[in-house]
Amino acid sequence: MKLYWKIILVSLLPLVVALGLGFLNLEGLLGFQRSAREASDELKMTVLRSRLRDFREDRRRKAHVLAGASDTESAVQERDTHYLVERGKLFLDPLRASRILFVDADGVVLGRAHAPACFGDDLGGHPAFALALRGVEDNGFFVLDGELLLLRVAPVRQYGERIIGAVGIGALVTPELLAYFVEGAGIGIEWEVEGFPAISSGPHDGTKRTVEFAPRFAETSLPMRRFAAVFMEDEIAQNLEAFRKNLLRTLLVLVVLLPTGLLLLLRRYLRPFSLLVEDLTLLSGTREDFFELRGKLAHNYPDGNHEVSVVARAISRLMERVQETITLLEWTSRTDPLTRISNRLHLDSVLEHEMDACAKTGAPLSVLIFDLDRFKTVNDDFGHQAGDRVLRRTAELLKSLLPVGFVGRWGGEEFLAVLPGADEEEALEFGERLREAVATEPFSIGRRVTISGGVARMVAGDTPGSLVGRADKGLYEAKASGRNRVTLRKA
Repeated sequence: MKLYWKIILVSLLPLVVALGLGFLNLEGLLGFQRSAREASDELKMTVLRSRLRDFREDRRRKAHVLAGASDTESAVQERDTHYLVERGKLFLDPLRASRILFVDADGVVLGRAHAPACFGDDLGGHPAFALALRGVEDNGFFVLDGELLLLRVAPVRQYGERIIGAVGIGALVTPELLAYFVEGAGIGIEWEVEGFPAISSGPHDGTKRTVEFAPRFAETSLPMRRFAAVFMEDEIAQNLEAFRKNLLRTLLVLVVLLPTGLLLLLRRYLRPFSLLVEDLTLLSGTREDFFELRGKLAHNYPDGNHEVSVVARAISRLMERVQETITLLEWTSRTDPLTRISNRLHLDSVLEHEMDACAKTGAPLSVLIFDLDRFKTVNDDFGHQAGDRVLRRTAELLKSLLPVGFVGRWGGEEFLAVLPGADEEEALEFGERLREAVATEPFSIGRRVTISGGVARMVAGDTPGSLVGRADKGLYEAKASGRNRVTLRKA
């Protein structure tokens, strides 16, 4: 073999190794990004499953409250249509319970809360009501009055034994209902029930992925042909994949074309490639090495037409995007996107940590949970954008008034403040200051907004669930006492 071919082969070896290491490390970065995306997807799926579970539990509670009340039993027995309609109206909800109706033991409709003038028709042959009249509570997709509903039907029993009727609570299956399930979760959902066209939570433009899953419903329910969560593809991930392909193509081109010109350019390029090999090894090190490499790439490979500089700049841009992705994932995993304060997941971790710390030191710890009174009317009267502004402004007031501690959005229009070092009097005083601030805040909607809250102090043996649960009972007491007040709930 001639000497120049030996030189070319020896010179090509470190170049191929360097590019190979770079490609392998890039694959590692892609694997990290995929893992982060999978973790984010799992978190979003957890939120969706929790919303569906909460929706199912809310309708089950409402059905049991309606079916189990002695007044309902008497009204069904006496066929008191007026009372049943008025009773059902108390539980109507535009999304989650838009259809409520009562039937007697023969399946004859005694009243529809959503349509008071419509009663007297026979639903004894309806599969959901027929099953409930035999003593079995049913839940699933059913057609009722020509509409596709998520329907739960529970039997009404006399003296807890003899079935004298049934109560049904249904939610109209609409894109708005699907949008409610994924609100704030960063994903969409698509449903297709047997015999009905597919619906989705909204338009999903761009590249998307779907994950199929199947919630469990009663066997009498209409079959679910498709139930999928929709994830929009991350633009950064697509760019990473495109860069990987481009890097692979570049490597192939270099291996084929470079030997013809390498002999003349060997001395000029040998040193830069050696430096790049040394620097790229930092990609397999710690996170500090990762940031150090970005500085080296900018310092050792200034802008120019040199091939090594082009590769270094591309890797530097890639690392910058990966760093931004990591920072964004860390922020979104603990921050509520609407109010820009802690989300419930982060609050759970903070509360558990602070309770452990206060239990060890003996310092007091209190929590304040509150929500906006009649917030639904704000959305109904002024729109959801106005409602979002009210939530954001409430979060700003909460942060500005908080002396020491942590605040976050607990869910919907509910907020939670964790106050380490504060006894119940200090927490109650903070709650009153916050209540007064909200009550006097104009909110730019032309209507006064108030809050109701509950305060509880940690005692020995408390868990995060029991402490927040006690404060939540204080919140319910404040609501029941007329709203616009903060109630202390003692152990």
